[in-house]
Amino acid sequence: MEKNKKINAIIVDDEDGCITNLNHYLSKLCPDIAIIAAGNTLKEAMEQAGAKKIDLAFLDVEIFNDNIFNLLAQNPDLDFKIVFVTAYQQYAIKAIKVEALDYILKPLLEDDILECYIKIRKHFLLSEPATRLPDEYPEEKKKKS
Repeated sequence: MEKNKKINAIIVDDEDGCITNLNHYLSKLCPDIAIIAAGNTLKEAMEQAGAKKIDLAFLDVEIFNDNIFNLLAQNPDLDFKIVFVTAYQQYAIKAIKVEALDYILKPLLEDDILECYIKIRKHFLLSEPATRLPDEYPEEKKKKS
């Protein structure tokens, strides 16, 4: 990934409050991630993103009366990495099989978001330090010195 380029991400959750909460954490703690779209369904978020390239998707598992794994199976050509953000532990094995970067359980905790951010930065090869790092992010600060 190019230096100073943001990771374009979408958020998909059937609860608007969960979208707002995750967006808050990401904007506060993850300066290399740009939320380009959010929606209650995968289709809605992707339409909202338009022609912008999606690098990463934060996906809830249970969306209304469907399961995100069914939607992913119906769209095998999707070209973005996934972080699952869900209240359900039982889908973790399926998440591994679709090569998810991480699996975050609700309710969200800052530490979980920061640990996930480290994985995201490693995956996208962001070797340069973020434009700003939270004080509670010691692993990245050690690398800078």
